[in-house]
Amino acid sequence: MLEPEYQKLLENLPKVAEREVRERAEGPDGTVKQVVYYRFAGSLSPAVQAAIGGSSISWDEVSVFDPRRHELRIEIKPHVLREKFTCRGAYVFVEEGAGTRRDLQLDLEVRVLFVGSAVEGAIGKGLQQTLDHEARILSDYLAGS
Repeated sequence: MLEPEYQKLLENLPKVAEREVRERAEGPDGTVKQVVYYRFAGSLSPAVQAAIGGSSISWDEVSVFDPRRHELRIEIKPHVLREKFTCRGAYVFVEEGAGTRRDLQLDLEVRVLFVGSAVEGAIGKGLQQTLDHEARILSDYLAGS
């Protein structure tokens, strides 16, 4: 999932205005750390804009792939609401028949009075759509490999 060829395919995700791999490092133990910058391109409700202090959302996704554990740990670090936003989790890759199933466990929390749960819902919905799109790209990529 962290191969440069695959990462290039993710540059045109829905509702993403900009996506750039800013750091990639391979460890001696086979782990791969990657930092990817994102800038959101979708529309935001006035309540969300008020909660975040503007209409621009960007973040870094920090991921570490551990091939021995078949796991990709991720953390999203927003450029706004840093102290009020937590999102981290892990993909686990499980052998299933002739293929592989990708399971995601993600914890998301937005600590903003009155609108935190609405912001969580909007982010969660957007994440799900993006992850579904990524899964289709990954499936096509692996089929062509």
